Amino acid sequence: MTDKKEYKKVLGVCTSLTTAAAAQKTFAGMVASTEDAKLAALLKPCVVDLVKAHNAAAVNKQQNTKGVIRATQSPYKELTEYCKQCISSSMPDWQIIATQHGWKPPTA
Repeated sequence: MTDKKEYKKVLGVCTSLTTAAAAQKTFAGMVASTEDAKLAALLKPCVVDLVKAHNAAAVNKQQNTKGVIRATQSPYKELTEYCKQCISSSMPDWQIIATQHGWKPPTA
């Protein structure tokens, strides 16, 4: 992972005009591929919510309707806040992940 692209990708999906199915597919792929345990944990409830949204849209025959994710509401709010925090952090991706596993920078 370089340049915090996973976090930027999440924010991109959260702010773009997309279908629930497309957002769900992107987030589900990220859950499977990310090494950031906190990011994966925050993505999982979003995937569940997007599946429900897609199923509800399918019942109403609106599954191809595009919309913007409600990024100010839970669980998306927590996800976007975490991604913004990681992007603004001075730590590189590997260090964010390493600190989740107990790594600490060496002291002088």
